[in-house]
Amino acid sequence: MNTILIGGSGLIGSHIISLFSSIFPEDKLICLLRSLPQDDSDLSASNQKKNPNVEIKLFDFENHQAIEKLNWKNVDSVLCTLGTTIKKAGSKEQFEKVDYKYPLAFAQAAKKYRVPYFSLVTAMGADSKSAIFYNKVKGKLEEELAKLEIDHLSIFQPSLLMGERKELRPGEEIGKWVSMLMPFGLFGLEKYRPIEAGLVAKAILRKLKQDKETNKNQKVTFPNRVSPSKAKNKSKLEIIESDAIAALGKE
Repeated sequence: MNTILIGGSGLIGSHIISLFSSIFPEDKLICLLRSLPQDDSDLSASNQKKNPNVEIKLFDFENHQAIEKLNWKNVDSVLCTLGTTIKKAGSKEQFEKVDYKYPLAFAQAAKKYRVPYFSLVTAMGADSKSAIFYNKVKGKLEEELAKLEIDHLSIFQPSLLMGERKELRPGEEIGKWVSMLMPFGLFGLEKYRPIEAGLVAKAILRKLKQDKETNKNQKVTFPNRVSPSKAKNKSKLEIIESDAIAALGKE
């Protein structure tokens, strides 16, 4: 089967590309990008040849018809690790387009084409009623996806991400230094501990594999793949907080 990844050039997405074949050796990962990198990353043309399980495609996220033109026939899961900052996006409107509109469009397509698994990365503190614009957008996205009643929706809410980024994010750098002095375990604040992006990627893929194996062993037939008009609501929504993400990634 095929998995679609949007956000493959980001911190978590790049780790998913590196790990995918080891966890799903018989599946294909279709990574949709706005532009192809020329460096030595896992997305570069030279490294793609080393990993036949990963297919990199140029994709126009601004074209509303582009999603419809994708081949959804053998797709059983979508992974969304899209995320930016207001500073990098240039404005709140552009930030919302990347962090809200694009993921929602793919979730709607997943529902339309009866894709049973959708995994989304938002953030700790996501809340549609938050006074913080970033958290508000993330929370609004979570609520809209929940309304779609996708067969199995997994929402990952990591804390501060650790890892090497191409761009500098001062807030994250300060947070990393402060976190080194915080005894999170002593105060029951484990879910606030910064987390490595690689662990988040592992958790996403392992959770997807667990869900697929569980449903296979239980011989679950997804209602949306059988008869959408007659199907009863058997959708499952799970929110995985940062401490649980870390535990899952370390298994």
